Amino acid sequence: MNLQINYGDRTALVGKNGCGKSTLIKILKQKLKPHSGKVKIGTRVKLGFHDQQIAFDNEQKTILETYREKCPSSQQEARNTLGSFLFYGDEVFKKVVHLSGGERSRLKLCLLIQQDINTLVLDEPTNHLDIDAIEMLEESLKEFKGTILFISHDRYFINKIATQTLDLNNKTLTKYPGNYDYYKQKKTQQLHQKESKNQIKKQASNTGPNRSEEAKKQNTFKLKEIEVKIEELEIQIKQKQTQSQTHTTDHKKLQQIEIEKTTLKQKRDTLLEQWVQMSG
Repeated sequence: MNLQINYGDRTALVGKNGCGKSTLIKILKQKLKPHSGKVKIGTRVKLGFHDQQIAFDNEQKTILETYREKCPSSQQEARNTLGSFLFYGDEVFKKVVHLSGGERSRLKLCLLIQQDINTLVLDEPTNHLDIDAIEMLEESLKEFKGTILFISHDRYFINKIATQTLDLNNKTLTKYPGNYDYYKQKKTQQLHQKESKNQIKKQASNTGPNRSEEAKKQNTFKLKEIEVKIEELEIQIKQKQTQSQTHTTDHKKLQQIEIEKTTLKQKRDTLLEQWVQMSG
């Protein structure tokens, strides 16, 4: 595996579950050592990590205290910045221990972007975020001047942020110089080329070309079918995100919406896995 990321790149890392995406992030964090080879981080690189499970040093402190500890500033300056990450009014006096998953994610992103960091490494950053928070995240990342490497199953988010896509498959990284739509287009083209070559070989050896052609058609049809289902699930996920914004005070309803949204995301991720495997 050989990978070089340059300053200013916005790189999405994609691949089926279990292929090693999170392991690669852990190696970058120096929590794991590579079995062979080496990782070389530039001397001027200042890394900041956003994990799926977010914890803070002292969770008994308030949002405001946590921010000012990491980013020294006046109270008003801190509140202005926190407001841009959707922490309004008395919310800044809420203790970190009581924050939801989405609130934790927003606070972590706020701290990362405001600190002296030039390279962000994000693992599923849109998890737990509603529509407003995702839009806020997108705008913040667009304004960020450094380098971004991120894992995400959210293709809309990838399309908005990524300038290149890395496909991790069978311990090999393939670079696609574009966003998710570009990656999907190229993967589909590669699949068709592979099927065409197989068809030519079978025709040359007279070993059932008709069956090969039929298998190709069925595979293409199945890919299209999966894409349609993914589209439908993405729409349902966005609908759930909208519903969560209209039931902000009904905690029981919010909990149910979150459960339903998580189920939809799991179905979407499973279909994305199937799509990657079939087109690989």
